[in-house]
Amino acid sequence: MYLPYAQLPDPTDKFEIYEEIAQGVNAKVFRAKELDNDRIVALKIQHYDEEHQVSIEEEYRTLRDYCDHPNLPEFYGVYKLSKPNGPDEIWFVMEYCAGGTAVDMVNKLLKLDRRMREEHIAYIIRETCRAAIELNRNHVLHRDIRGDNILLTKNGRVKLCDFGLSRQVDSTLGKRGTCIGSPCWMAPEVVSAMESREPDITVRADVWALGITTIELADGKPPFADMHPTRAMFQIIRNPPPTLMRPTNWSQQINDFISESLEKNAENRPMMVEMVEHPFLTELIENEDEMRSDIAEMLELSRDVKTLYKEPELFVDRGYVKRFDEKPERMYPEDLAALENPVDENIIESLRHRILMGESYSFIGDILLSLNSNEIKQEFPPEFHAKYRFKSRSENQPHIFSVADIAYQDMLHHKEPQHIVLSGESYSGKSTNARLLIKHLCYLGDGNRGATGRVESSIKAILMLVNAGTPVNNDSTRCVLQYCLTFGKTGKMSGAVFNMYMLEKLRVATTDGTQHNFHIFYYFYDFINQQNQLKEYNLKADRNYRYLRVPPEVPPSKLKYRRDDPEGNVERYREFENILRDIDFNHKQLETVRKVLAAILNIGNIRFRQNGKYAEVENTDIVSRISELLRVDEKKFMWSLTNFIMVKGGIAERRQYTTEEARDARDAVASTLYSRLVDFIINRINMNMSFPRAVFGDTNAIIIHDMFGFECFNRNGLEQLMINTLNEQMQYHYNQRIFIQRNAGKGS
Repeated sequence: MYLPYAQLPDPTDKFEIYEEIAQGVNAKVFRAKELDNDRIVALKIQHYDEEHQVSIEEEYRTLRDYCDHPNLPEFYGVYKLSKPNGPDEIWFVMEYCAGGTAVDMVNKLLKLDRRMREEHIAYIIRETCRAAIELNRNHVLHRDIRGDNILLTKNGRVKLCDFGLSRQVDSTLGKRGTCIGSPCWMAPEVVSAMESREPDITVRADVWALGITTIELADGKPPFADMHPTRAMFQIIRNPPPTLMRPTNWSQQINDFISESLEKNAENRPMMVEMVEHPFLTELIENEDEMRSDIAEMLELSRDVKTLYKEPELFVDRGYVKRFDEKPERMYPEDLAALENPVDENIIESLRHRILMGESYSFIGDILLSLNSNEIKQEFPPEFHAKYRFKSRSENQPHIFSVADIAYQDMLHHKEPQHIVLSGESYSGKSTNARLLIKHLCYLGDGNRGATGRVESSIKAILMLVNAGTPVNNDSTRCVLQYCLTFGKTGKMSGAVFNMYMLEKLRVATTDGTQHNFHIFYYFYDFINQQNQLKEYNLKADRNYRYLRVPPEVPPSKLKYRRDDPEGNVERYREFENILRDIDFNHKQLETVRKVLAAILNIGNIRFRQNGKYAEVENTDIVSRISELLRVDEKKFMWSLTNFIMVKGGIAERRQYTTEEARDARDAVASTLYSRLVDFIINRINMNMSFPRAVFGDTNAIIIHDMFGFECFNRNGLEQLMINTLNEQMQYHYNQRIFIQRNAGKGS
């Protein structure tokens, strides 16, 4: 115990307190007059409780023993104000520096469209460096060097203040082991100490903070100032050291000083006694009296500038963000790869916290993890898109837009196609994120008239064809979709090429009533019915088509299925045809689509009966209607429904179906017909979009892979086997690629 707590005098009636001049995380500072001698002083008032006891003791020790240096504030005494209903207050009485903080002067000058010259920055940094050397000589780490803790007297002298985070070490090269400090100024080894079992923090951490402070005085704010502490700390570790905002506007000396101070490897970083001899601090300053006079003039010049708003001060202490009079906030990494001990409990706890904070996304290295994606907003304002335009990943919250931005930048930089794979369970939001990805890429690549709009609307039409309802997902993608978005040399989007694989065509004719058909069938039938055009397409008005799988009573469900929304389906089919018209489908092609859809619905209602050993068509009238719609020979079509040709030994033999075989053949015809229709529409879209690609160029590309996800129903079939096998193989392929890359990185 350094503080003689029980013997401290009471400050009542000893001071006349004026305005508050500063507020930190643990204390407030007031300008006051000491009544005994009319001296203007600074009163630092803080609560003396269990949480703050250690920091107050250490600060008192530093003020008492070491503040006789010209670059440290004079210490006049300490008082205790007893509080009956709360913790007592400790009052430190110190020298009042009328010039305020160095960073306040810088920002006031910037508001006047002026900035400090390099020699003035060098003078302030050199004096700060001398103060830190005095502390280091006495085995003290300051641990919070920054612009707000550098005070200026009215005659231009520089004082390093605020020793609330300072700590004693056993030698000049001694170490401390706690992650504590203001986030933007923290050295990489300080950030790492939060999770490290054997932290290694030395006086070199103050050198890093000095380099960041140099940037702060030059640019008006430190790097990462607008970021959440968690993101700032992650960027400090992951990214190269920060630099001045515009390095070319400054001399090589100041850039070199910052570069040496911000060496990420603490062992290679110079000591404070070495930095004070740097040419930036020795060659620019010719006359100290002149420097102090210049500082005083700048203080006078900026005196009448209105005090600028400052964000409430915070600092990080052992994994918690602390603010004045607020409950400490636990820090959770935005990148789970930063977890020191990534066991299930820690991962789940981090994800749970992010969900509670309203954040659905988290990074795991280069992978973006999305939770509750179907609850994510579908539309974002341009201002939000702009936050993810040509930015480094750690500048913003994890988001699907960040993945799009990184891919877009890498495409332009490396001149290579970029691939984005979306994988997960069914109803996990893959298609939702794919749409958001594409929307942001359209924003980034906007510029060619109409190109982005055609791409987005084409994707919407394709999803109407390949999406369907399942027991767990009312809008499930039932194929593998590959969106190849093309861009010209300048990065402007020129169009897209769409590829579809593994369409679940057996869904057209499945007998499982819980599996809805593709959306387009409900859109088409309800639209034609509303338009009173059923007769034109040989359809009936009772919605009693086997392939529509409409139950007598709609079972209760939390999900809203397209099958159960006839009114909405009318507008959706109208939108579908409008999209196709906009991408140059003519009337004949649209009519073909309608007739094929009508024919498929009719095919599902063909019935067979037993005629001896073989099958024959029971309702031949429907075969006539189908033949008319498809414009095929009725007799040949009728024959194909009950007969087939088998080639045996080079000889073609006619065979006949049994009733069960005929039903399977009928369903196979309908499924294949629909698959060919979807192929036709997608190929036509690609063909119609080829002209703008040729005009605007397609030298760059980003390929997005969206596929049906892992699923397990009460009743599973061949489809689920194929879907889950595909996902497992994709995961295996991805794992192998990642392991190879990591091993190659370690080997190099």
